[in-house]
Amino acid sequence: MFDFSVKKDKSKKLYIKVFEEIREAIEDGRLKKDDRLPAIRTAAKRLEVNTSTIVKAYDLLEREGYLYKIVGSGSYVGEVKTAKVSSEEKEAMEELWDIKPEDKDKINFAGASPSSDLFPVEDFRRAINTVLDREGGEAFSYEDARGYEPLREKMVEILKRDGIEAVSENIQIVSGSQQAIDIAGRMLIKPGDKVIVEEPTYPGAISSFKRAGAHIISVPVEKDGMNLKKLRYILEKEKGIKFIYTIINFQNPTGIFWSEKKKLKLLELVERYRVRVVEDDCMSEIYYSPKKPKSLKAYDRNNQVIYIKSFSKILMPGLRFAFMLLPQELAESAAKIKYMADISSSGLTQRAFHEYLECGNIDVHLKKIRRIFKRRYRYMKKLLGENERIRIYYPTYGGLFFWLALPEWMDGEKFSRKAYEKGLLLFSGNRFFQKGSSNPFVRVSFANATEEEIEAGVRILNETLEEY
Repeated sequence: MFDFSVKKDKSKKLYIKVFEEIREAIEDGRLKKDDRLPAIRTAAKRLEVNTSTIVKAYDLLEREGYLYKIVGSGSYVGEVKTAKVSSEEKEAMEELWDIKPEDKDKINFAGASPSSDLFPVEDFRRAINTVLDREGGEAFSYEDARGYEPLREKMVEILKRDGIEAVSENIQIVSGSQQAIDIAGRMLIKPGDKVIVEEPTYPGAISSFKRAGAHIISVPVEKDGMNLKKLRYILEKEKGIKFIYTIINFQNPTGIFWSEKKKLKLLELVERYRVRVVEDDCMSEIYYSPKKPKSLKAYDRNNQVIYIKSFSKILMPGLRFAFMLLPQELAESAAKIKYMADISSSGLTQRAFHEYLECGNIDVHLKKIRRIFKRRYRYMKKLLGENERIRIYYPTYGGLFFWLALPEWMDGEKFSRKAYEKGLLLFSGNRFFQKGSSNPFVRVSFANATEEEIEAGVRILNETLEEY
């Protein structure tokens, strides 16, 4: 199987050498699609390296689209041409995640994370110090791959308040919602499977599912959720659909939230066609109406929904904390994939977050940021409404985004570049569509902007519109 050897020297890390040799074998045809690679211990013995070297090499091959893993079976050569992330996708993802150092002085309507002045730093510092004083070095030990047990039990309590029944054994702690999305893809997708997503939607999910080898089918969103007529037609016509990915409340990028009627109808459809749903909940705590909207999972009585809950947008993005609530039959698979990815999430972070929650700090913090974000939301909405050539495309009463429709003849990508030259960061709409075609949409966010910056940013947006 492996007709090469690797030599140890300081010029390059050993796992990179193994990765490159296997990649070359795949690209020149010595390893074919769906060929099974040797088990980790077998490969390590043949190449005379540590098992950790093979684990890292296989993980890198998987991320680059050269192999896929089946839990309990092994690692297999993937369909490289379809699984690799294109250069266009990489460029788009880099622009989505990274605010370059030279852009720090620009007004930020692009960022989806709260500004650092809203982080509960002091409360979290006290939580960390309490954990360190109480537990010492134990706080730095590896946790169970599923997560710190008291924290998982706390997540069960939080879910119960939202009308969701759960047990801690079915909770999987992860390092952010992106890792949860990756785990769902690895767990459920085999190359050639189909995944349905909303259009437009969060591009990180599309890239993750493509890397797992999925064919993506997009269904347009409406003001109250996905177009269910189109969804039903696809479910009847297409075979091999593994799941539907959706952001039910205050969707990224449009800000829409599903009506109760559509939530219930969606559950009827997935039960009839035996398809799962992956619900990404990163915004439901940021609501501006009197009542918090219910998640799809709160209506789920037949365990059709894999629920992902992130705390990045409501606490601190660098905390990298999220969890999954899984059907019992998938919980063990998720834990194994998590272990293969990074063994476990930070033990100190998990214990400190548990302490933070136990002290009741999060409810006070959520009230504070909802009050601040609501004020920013109203102010940006008011200023945007003063320009009749810009339209907030969907009504929304929560979240951190407005989905703006420019005049139909305009190109959102060109518009965002012109705004950038004037000192305003925002995202063009084509980044949230699978095919990335030209369209007159842009997404603006008030998460990282003060009211003064909102006023200045909208002024630049209006000036850009005039010049365009």
